[in-house]
Amino acid sequence: MSHEARMMLLFASAGNPLWKDLISGDITENKIADYLGIVRMTLTNWKKTESLGRKPAELFGTVKDHIREAAKPAYVQRGSSRAGLSNETAERALAKVDEFHGLFRSSRYPHIYEAANVLGIGVKDCQQIIDHSHYTQLPLFPRMYYLSRSECEKHFKLYAGLYHVWVKRYRAAATFWFRCPMEVRYVLKMKAGHVIRCKLNFPMIERRGNLRYWEYDGFIAITDINIFWMFERRPELISSDYFQFITDLGFNYSSKEELGETLTMTGRYLTTDQNAARTITNGEVIIQKLDADRTDEAQVGKIMHGDAAVFDRSPEREELDRFLRELEQSKEPPDENGSVSELRAGRRRARQG
Repeated sequence: MSHEARMMLLFASAGNPLWKDLISGDITENKIADYLGIVRMTLTNWKKTESLGRKPAELFGTVKDHIREAAKPAYVQRGSSRAGLSNETAERALAKVDEFHGLFRSSRYPHIYEAANVLGIGVKDCQQIIDHSHYTQLPLFPRMYYLSRSECEKHFKLYAGLYHVWVKRYRAAATFWFRCPMEVRYVLKMKAGHVIRCKLNFPMIERRGNLRYWEYDGFIAITDINIFWMFERRPELISSDYFQFITDLGFNYSSKEELGETLTMTGRYLTTDQNAARTITNGEVIIQKLDADRTDEAQVGKIMHGDAAVFDRSPEREELDRFLRELEQSKEPPDENGSVSELRAGRRRARQG
């Protein structure tokens, strides 16, 4: 979805607090469309085509005209859904529209959360508004849907939270590791079903200006024995890319970075490399859940924006290789001399000692 379309759909959503002042009665897409001077089908087309097809200045100009009209002393609402406004409310609304419109005119590339903040929309609400606008119009793999929300919620609660995804990359000259922060975010209603929504930030080997990582949006499909993680990179700078991995359902294992054990999943991934040839590549992946409060937006933001990293030097690279070997050995069937749990306990003591 284009950045311009994403911004306008945020403004035109029922979650925009501005409409509480401007619209009388229930806030619906029909009433919002009327205030923008368009028909409701245009909003649907923005979601489907991912482009506006008209200049933002025209849309914001119409909104401002309706605000000024509603503030006139002689304004009579009659059958209109546009509420009458006091001068103070009208001035406040006009300033808000101008501030938001200013983001479109800015020469820099404003983040969608900045736009949401101007409107007074929280981060989680912003995420869900954009997701609802985008994904409700797009088909996905049918088996990723849950027809029952309660069943989807049950699986979501098992895996909801923040994670570090460790990705081993193989190249001819060397091997190295990526640390990717990931959040299993929430249950998203999609047409007649429900899906589990995720977000992953993948570190860049070579930075592009201030950008340090690629942003990937994804979903998970949980089967009886595996989890399928499917991500698509946001195509804001270059063409999109896909990152898919399959893991086990998880087990408790010593955390790589925190004290104690944590939910750990292992598997393999398939994607393309960051080189010019976009070489097809695959390798091992380790996922470990972090001890983090999902309701703390500051903590979530710090992890998601600050934890993406590349480990291509000693001793970190060798430590991760050793951690992977121990993990794989701990999953081997027990032999006649001892159980898997005893093997794990011995390795924990060795690391702690």
